[in-house]
Amino acid sequence: MNKTDYIIRQIAKSYKKKYENYVITRIWHLLNNLNIKFVTQQHITRPTGRALTDMYFPQIQLHIEVDESQHFNADGTQVEQDIVREADIINATGHIIKRISIFAKSIEDNVEKSVENNIENINQQIDEVVDFIQNEIKTKIDTETLHLWDIEAEYNPQTYIDRGSISVDDNVAFRTIAHACNCFGHDYAGYQKAFAKHAVEEKMLWFPKLYENEEWENEISSDETEIRERYKLDHKAYFDKAKSSPDNLKERITFARVRSNLGDVMYRFKGVYKFDVPASEYAGKIIYKRTSNQVKTYKPMNHE
Repeated sequence: MNKTDYIIRQIAKSYKKKYENYVITRIWHLLNNLNIKFVTQQHITRPTGRALTDMYFPQIQLHIEVDESQHFNADGTQVEQDIVREADIINATGHIIKRISIFAKSIEDNVEKSVENNIENINQQIDEVVDFIQNEIKTKIDTETLHLWDIEAEYNPQTYIDRGSISVDDNVAFRTIAHACNCFGHDYAGYQKAFAKHAVEEKMLWFPKLYENEEWENEISSDETEIRERYKLDHKAYFDKAKSSPDNLKERITFARVRSNLGDVMYRFKGVYKFDVPASEYAGKIIYKRTSNQVKTYKPMNHE
């Protein structure tokens, strides 16, 4: 996939929502910066499930929400569930949220109502958001903390080997398990198992499905600091075996199997986790606690 294909596919996802599509395309065209990545309909894990934000800029950790009529009460105030949702997103990610309101308050017959904003007002809000984005980009350029968007490098293990580390903040997702393994001393052409040994350190590489499926009842906490796992067929036997295995007690560099928002299967870095045996015994599920949100990378140790 090249940038042209990626950008067109991202914008196309909002074509049925006229206001959202207008805001997203206007922001993107005003920025006019192919070094900046954006994501539409970005998934966020919440305590009560998942949320989708309308537009997300991962390099500056900014979400844009387009507030149409369903986001307002009759008196023009924001609905309570949106207030809670925004708090959940901020608490879970630490990211910034900017809102663009398609509707405004108006007094008609002495009653406060929600009415559609005119295009000048919508454009003014968009201009303010674009100014904010450009200032954030400039700050990161000045402090040399901005990684320019390179779509080929983004999915290439060599990018992170050269960088020397992978962080949760990098929002890294690989197309294959082999690509993820090759950041830690391996040189696999292909690899399909859910586990691999780290080629250098006494750690494991783990590629779980963090959602319920036929055999497993798995989940990740809203702040992604805890993974919970239960084997549906015979959890007690599985737990007894797991806690007696030296490899299971090692730290796990974890890449969760996910669907990208374009529908592709990917393996996204979630951090380093460790089996918490006492917590697992109490919970009736295997509990893995995150010990780090960053990990060191290695070049291949030998050809495999």
